[in-house]
Amino acid sequence: MKTVVRYSIAFLIVVLGFALILPLVGIPRGMMFPPTFVYSNATGKTKGYVTKKHKDRSSNPFRVGEYNAFIDIQFRAPYKPVLFGDQKADPKKLYKAMVPVTKENYERFQVGMEVPVKYDIDYPPINGINLKEGGQSLIGPANLLSGWLIFFCLAVVLAHVLSPFLERIMLRESY
Repeated sequence: MKTVVRYSIAFLIVVLGFALILPLVGIPRGMMFPPTFVYSNATGKTKGYVTKKHKDRSSNPFRVGEYNAFIDIQFRAPYKPVLFGDQKADPKKLYKAMVPVTKENYERFQVGMEVPVKYDIDYPPINGINLKEGGQSLIGPANLLSGWLIFFCLAVVLAHVLSPFLERIMLRESY
């Protein structure tokens, strides 16, 4: 039991270290955490426009013949340089997104329609339509299988390395 507690403490130390240190070197927090978590805490708001509506066949084997509805939007937001990205700041960079919508709400959106957009101010590629009928974008870094998994795996490994050092200072196993 003490091993699990020690590992959990080590993991927490690594994650907090990432959250405090990596933004200082140019890696935004939006790259380190799951996109859903980042989007739910996003504070940036702007207006965007619907550029395209489309339906694609569902890839779910239990829903053969059904379609998924998507709305493509574009909006402008400030770009902050990131460590391995373009180093030139842009106050009004154009971002594009593809947002899933329900079949019932698909007809409510029209091409050219203005929509409110919510985005992470440090990492605008994580964005979505800020309406009950909208949702989070699915493309690029906003996808569930994106770069945040690299930081998660790195945190797991570093916590495994740090855990034995914590044994020397606290929570020793009884032999």
